[in-house]
Amino acid sequence: MVSQKRQTERRGDNFYLDLDLFLGDVCYNYGICLWVGSNELCADSVQIDAMQFAQLILKAEGMNPNTSVDMARSIRNDFIERYGTNTLSEVEYRP
Repeated sequence: MVSQKRQTERRGDNFYLDLDLFLGDVCYNYGICLWVGSNELCADSVQIDAMQFAQLILKAEGMNPNTSVDMARSIRNDFIERYGTNTLSEVEYRP
């Protein structure tokens, strides 16, 4: 983990593009660089919860979210900081 966190100021034109920018920050901040996009991570979700998204990221990286609780919490907190809410949907997203 880096000592100075990055949070991209730029916003995506849509929900999934913005979540991909967030995944870029996760890669930079935590070294979790996925080869799947947010639309694949969230394929079964109409609305995404911050902790649920953090757990999906960890699972996609091959990590166990139950044993990586601190990492999941950090990613969840970054999600909430970026979006100002614990849950978000494609309909609710505003760039």
